[in-house]
Amino acid sequence: MLVPNLFYRHGPAPVIELPSYIGEDVRLPIVDRLMPLIEAHTVEQVRRDVDTYLRFLIAQPEVLAGPVAVCGYASAAS
Repeated sequence: MLVPNLFYRHGPAPVIELPSYIGEDVRLPIVDRLMPLIEAHTVEQVRRDVDTYLRFLIAQPEVLAGPVAVCGYASAAS
């Protein structure tokens, strides 16, 4: 499993401060702060990153050949 920092272009993690619990009262303001960072990604950047991530994983001795699964989020702008 690989969990990359998708916001590395915006600085070191965390790119925004998060509370210890994200309840309904703070969820939307957090999403509002993150969406510009998410929407700043271009298709070309994402493709380069994915290629780099997959090459890294393939190089690991414990990684077996086979299909790859991805979990993600797509904004309404996608």
